[in-house]
Amino acid sequence: MKNKKNKLLLTMAMLCFGVLGFEKDVLAANYYVSPNGNATWPNCATQNNPCRASNTSKAFLGAQAGDTVYFLDGIYSGLTYSEASYEYPAWNPQNSGTYASPIAFKSLNQYGAHLIGLNNQVKQHVNMIGSMGRQYIVWDGFKMSAVDTSGNPSSATARFTNASGSAIRNCEIIGHTVAWTDNREGVRIESSSNVLVENNIIHGYKSPDGNWNNAGTKQYYTNGVTFKNNEIFDNSVGMFPKNDTDNTTIINNYIHDNNKEGILISAGNEGAQGHGYTIANNIFANNAIFHIEYMNDGSFYLDDSVIHNNTFYGNVDSQVITYRSIVTAGYDPLVLYNNIFWGDTYPLRTVYNYSTIKEEDHNNFGGFTQIRLYDYGSNAATYSSLVAWKASGVLVGGGNPGEGSIAVNPQFVNSSGSMNQLSDFALASSSPCKGTGRNGADMGANVSLVGVESEGVIPPTETCSDGIQNQDETGIDCGGVCPACEVPVTYSLSNFILLVADWLGVGEEDSDVNNDGIVNTRDLGIMMSNWND
Repeated sequence: MKNKKNKLLLTMAMLCFGVLGFEKDVLAANYYVSPNGNATWPNCATQNNPCRASNTSKAFLGAQAGDTVYFLDGIYSGLTYSEASYEYPAWNPQNSGTYASPIAFKSLNQYGAHLIGLNNQVKQHVNMIGSMGRQYIVWDGFKMSAVDTSGNPSSATARFTNASGSAIRNCEIIGHTVAWTDNREGVRIESSSNVLVENNIIHGYKSPDGNWNNAGTKQYYTNGVTFKNNEIFDNSVGMFPKNDTDNTTIINNYIHDNNKEGILISAGNEGAQGHGYTIANNIFANNAIFHIEYMNDGSFYLDDSVIHNNTFYGNVDSQVITYRSIVTAGYDPLVLYNNIFWGDTYPLRTVYNYSTIKEEDHNNFGGFTQIRLYDYGSNAATYSSLVAWKASGVLVGGGNPGEGSIAVNPQFVNSSGSMNQLSDFALASSSPCKGTGRNGADMGANVSLVGVESEGVIPPTETCSDGIQNQDETGIDCGGVCPACEVPVTYSLSNFILLVADWLGVGEEDSDVNNDGIVNTRDLGIMMSNWND
């Protein structure tokens, strides 16, 4: 009878173990790669045993949701994509992350991993990193150079297509001058939503003639993209939301010394739309033609823009903000408050016969010459004084603009004496812009929040619970500064036989593997998982 009971219980135990014992949680992991690593994926969980990452060694792109792949310092050159589709980057992840567990690719030290592109293809589009068809992907901390050896310009250095929830941050993205009229940009976002571009330095994407298709950033068919704390300079156009871009937020950026526009916003193709722009707390300086231009024609829609607490500076030849043919029926047009305009002849200009300004108050127009509305239209109007502007009745619905607005020297600190450093744009304590904005706020940008933050990439913290053998550990998370490593216990067939023989609790101590006072299926499971014969 005892043997029958033992067999029944053993069968039940093995069934339970078969169902439960092989279930294993997929845990997030850290991996390490280098230009010349020798480990095979995924056997590269330590810095001293990295896998290789190159244009041909791409196993690291198989990282799973929650994983982080750290790139050791070095040159990763020759990144190109040789297949037919120009939408794919050379390094395209194989899997998607999730909202709670994105897949992250990080330079271990900010700018330490230098990625260099290569275009030896006949076609123009060669993208280096990003994501095509994968969601929740993060690229963090790289230095990236777009290199063209054949005369054909690379397209986006970083390209995100159908890659919602993704991000690129803490990178320096370096372009080069190419005589090319088609699209070419540092970061391109297309058919994606909720993408973050944060804390990057983006420069050098330009053509000799300043063609606006060469831009630091570009967007197509996007919703909910945020640009935050970037420095964008020395491009033909700093930022170019080009076609069907909704709910874009541009905040805390330093956008300066671009050859044409700082930001060029276009609805794009016939019937396209661009709704909901928030442009706040940015510094625009010395962009050659316009700081912000809304470019539109006829039946397109560009509307619902709120532009506040920005600082616009520079002796450009024309206006700071220009609208062309904004269709406003049924939508909210421009809201403009708490901005500082200094050094520009025309701080505000609209084009053609459209009412485009919903609110304008508490701005400092500096020493302006003219505000010009409906330029090139039958109702063209020019206002050469703040008094005339405030009595114009030009707001949508016939209201007067200019409540709380002034036109005086903003009194920047200008500690360099040349207005060429970010800190120069802070307000002196005596500035007439302090406390005179809406609700007693300062006008202009809060300089302390603008531009690239210094922290950059935060390397992984070495702990006794990170699943990595680091510090002075002698095993994974044990030994050295961590608790002593436990000597693993293995079990043999003789232990198993002993357990079966004493299944009904005869009292053999060796059968109670987990020392809970009971001999049951838990003990069997523990024993079988550590069997050595």
